[in-house]
Amino acid sequence: MPAPPSEFTLDTVDLIRLQALGDAVAATLAAGDVLLLSGPLAAGKTTFVTALAGALDLTDPVASPTFTLAHFYAGPRIGLIHADAYRLDDAAAFLDLTLEDFLDRNALVVEWGEKVRDVLPPALHIDLTPNGDGTRRVVLRADDAGWIARLPAIRAATGAAR
Repeated sequence: MPAPPSEFTLDTVDLIRLQALGDAVAATLAAGDVLLLSGPLAAGKTTFVTALAGALDLTDPVASPTFTLAHFYAGPRIGLIHADAYRLDDAAAFLDLTLEDFLDRNALVVEWGEKVRDVLPPALHIDLTPNGDGTRRVVLRADDAGWIARLPAIRAATGAAR
């Protein structure tokens, strides 16, 4: 049996499909998991985190952590740390936040994650690119066997073709 692919693409993701993607990722999420979001301003990164938080039954409203650098949301199953690396000069500044100390009970999602990917554990990369018509292209790429094994369930839940 061939190995599952390490990435897949959703080409026209509107807000409903972005919610479905948040639901699908949340269903596979565990404490210690890392999600790295990338894409230009207004690509839907915080909107995705809002969908993810809702699927995790987190009750606090999600806000962009651009100026605070990180927000913590407690949940019934796992918590979520929502961080933003946009204003950081380098990955060392991200490490100074010591967010990894809280991964025993939380998953970590980082906006502008491409800036800090080299200092974090293996992650699910979610790249969002606006199409210009209110939709976006979303590419999900897994770094390790754990995420690769979960991609088929995420793909199936979003209705993505192989």
